[in-house]
Amino acid sequence: MRIYTRKYVELAEQHAEKMAKRWAMDVQNNVKTPTYKKLDEQKIIFQ
Repeated sequence: MRIYTRKYVELAEQHAEKMAKRWAMDVQNNVKTPTYKKLDEQKIIFQ
């Protein structure tokens, strides 16, 4: 089980920037989070 955990962490680290950008885009486009529409992507990611 530890191998799977380690691999998952490695994948998350390798793709962290892409994941953060996608999350920021999703939050900006979600009707339930209207405040984020006005914020810059970098500000959302590094809040």
